[in-house]
Amino acid sequence: AGRPFSGFLDEITEFVKIKCRENSVNLEKKYAQNLPEVNMDKYLLEQAFVNFAFNAAEAMTEGGTLTLQAEVDRNGKAITVKFIDTGTGISDKDKDKLFNPFYTTKEAGIGLGLFTSLQIINAHRGRVGIKNNPDKGVTVTVNLPVAGKKAG
Repeated sequence: AGRPFSGFLDEITEFVKIKCRENSVNLEKKYAQNLPEVNMDKYLLEQAFVNFAFNAAEAMTEGGTLTLQAEVDRNGKAITVKFIDTGTGISDKDKDKLFNPFYTTKEAGIGLGLFTSLQIINAHRGRVGIKNNPDKGVTVTVNLPVAGKKAG
C-alpha cells in the first residue's frame, strides 16, 4: 500500500501501449495524478484492467481510440475507472452472456477473460458495468472503493 492509484494506472497504460500500437489504436490517458489509494492485489487487478484494455483494443479492428478515464466520486469513497473504445460495440445477443464463463466471440478465445476480471473486481468489493456508447464503441466502467473508506 501507500501508492496512489494513478501510478498503478500509468503502469497499465505502459503495458497496453504495445497492444494498442499493433491494432492502430490511440491510447488517451484522462485521469488526475493524485488519485487516492485503493486496497488491491496489484497483480490480480492488473490482470483485470489489462484484460479490459486488450478487449477494447481488439474490438477496434479498423483502429480507433481507447480512453482510460478515472476519477474519484463526489463523496470521495470510490474511484471510477472507464475504458472507452471506439470499436464495433456489443450485439444484443452477446450482451447478456459477456460475463459467462467460456463464452467468447473471439476465434482464439476461451471465454474466461471477462468472467475472471469480474471475479477479481468483485473480490476487491468493486463493480463492473459494460454498455454501448451512443455513437460507437463500448464503455467498461469499474468502481473500486478508496482505501480506508466504506462504500456507501
